[in-house]
Amino acid sequence: MIYRSIFTNDWKHSEKKIIEFYNARGSAEKAFDMMNNDFGWNRLPFSWLDENTVYLSIIGMCRSLYKSLIDKYSEKIKFLESNFRLKKLFSYL
Repeated sequence: MIYRSIFTNDWKHSEKKIIEFYNARGSAEKAFDMMNNDFGWNRLPFSWLDENTVYLSIIGMCRSLYKSLIDKYSEKIKFLESNFRLKKLFSYL
Protein backbone atom coordinates (compact mmCIF):
# COMPACT_ATOMS: atom_id res chain seq x y z
CA MET A 1 0.00 0.00 0.00
CA ILE A 2 1.25 3.48 -0.85
CA TYR A 3 0.55 6.45 1.39
CA ARG A 4 1.14 10.02 0.26
CA SER A 5 0.79 13.34 2.01
CA ILE A 6 0.68 16.99 1.07
CA PHE A 7 1.61 19.59 3.65
CA THR A 8 -0.16 22.89 3.17
CA ASN A 9 -1.42 25.85 5.11
CA ASP A 10 -4.35 26.38 2.73
CA TRP A 11 -7.50 26.16 4.84
CA LYS A 12 -9.74 27.83 2.23
CA HIS A 13 -9.88 25.09 -0.40
CA SER A 14 -11.19 21.55 -0.24
CA GLU A 15 -8.89 18.55 -0.13
CA LYS A 16 -9.77 17.70 -3.72
CA LYS A 17 -8.83 21.22 -4.94
CA ILE A 18 -5.50 21.05 -3.10
CA ILE A 19 -4.69 17.67 -4.65
CA GLU A 20 -5.62 18.93 -8.14
CA PHE A 21 -3.44 22.02 -7.64
CA TYR A 22 -0.52 19.89 -6.48
CA ASN A 23 -0.91 17.45 -9.38
CA ALA A 24 -0.90 20.35 -11.87
CA ARG A 25 2.72 20.95 -10.91
CA GLY A 26 3.69 17.76 -12.73
CA SER A 27 2.73 19.10 -16.13
CA ALA A 28 4.65 22.33 -15.47
CA GLU A 29 7.73 20.36 -14.41
CA LYS A 30 7.45 18.21 -17.54
CA ALA A 31 7.34 21.36 -19.68
CA PHE A 32 10.52 22.65 -18.00
CA ASP A 33 12.16 19.24 -18.51
CA MET A 34 11.31 19.45 -22.21
CA MET A 35 12.67 22.99 -22.42
CA ASN A 36 15.91 22.02 -20.66
CA ASN A 37 16.63 18.82 -22.56
CA ASP A 38 15.08 19.35 -26.00
CA PHE A 39 15.31 23.09 -26.55
CA GLY A 40 18.59 24.02 -24.83
CA TRP A 41 17.47 25.89 -21.72
CA ASN A 42 20.05 23.96 -19.67
CA ARG A 43 22.93 25.86 -21.31
CA LEU A 44 22.30 29.56 -21.74
CA PRO A 45 24.33 31.01 -24.62
CA PHE A 46 24.96 34.54 -23.31
CA SER A 47 26.51 36.14 -20.25
CA TRP A 48 23.97 38.90 -19.78
CA LEU A 49 20.47 38.53 -18.38
CA ASP A 50 18.85 40.73 -21.05
CA GLU A 51 20.24 38.62 -23.87
CA ASN A 52 19.28 35.37 -22.15
CA THR A 53 15.77 36.67 -21.52
CA VAL A 54 15.31 37.23 -25.25
CA TYR A 55 16.76 33.77 -25.96
CA LEU A 56 14.46 32.07 -23.43
CA SER A 57 11.42 33.92 -24.80
CA ILE A 58 12.15 32.94 -28.40
CA ILE A 59 12.81 29.31 -27.48
CA GLY A 60 9.57 29.30 -25.46
CA MET A 61 7.70 30.46 -28.55
CA CYS A 62 9.43 27.73 -30.58
CA ARG A 63 8.26 25.10 -28.07
CA SER A 64 4.69 26.39 -28.30
CA LEU A 65 4.83 26.26 -32.09
CA TYR A 66 6.34 22.75 -31.99
CA LYS A 67 3.66 21.55 -29.57
CA SER A 68 0.82 22.98 -31.66
CA LEU A 69 2.21 21.45 -34.87
CA ILE A 70 2.68 18.04 -33.23
CA ASP A 71 -0.87 18.15 -31.87
CA LYS A 72 -2.27 19.10 -35.27
CA TYR A 73 -0.33 16.63 -37.41
CA SER A 74 -0.55 13.70 -34.99
CA GLU A 75 -4.20 13.37 -36.02
CA LYS A 76 -3.24 13.00 -39.70
CA ILE A 77 0.11 11.15 -39.67
CA LYS A 78 -0.08 7.58 -38.45
CA PHE A 79 3.31 7.16 -36.70
CA LEU A 80 3.24 10.58 -35.06
CA GLU A 81 1.88 10.84 -31.52
CA SER A 82 0.93 14.03 -29.70
CA ASN A 83 3.38 13.31 -26.86
CA PHE A 84 6.48 12.95 -29.09
CA ARG A 85 9.51 14.79 -27.80
CA LEU A 86 11.84 16.50 -30.26
CA LYS A 87 14.55 13.82 -30.06
CA LYS A 88 12.06 11.03 -30.72
CA LEU A 89 10.66 12.87 -33.72
CA PHE A 90 14.16 13.25 -35.19
CA SER A 91 14.83 9.53 -34.73
CA TYR A 92 11.87 8.81 -37.05
CA LEU A 93 12.99 11.29 -39.69
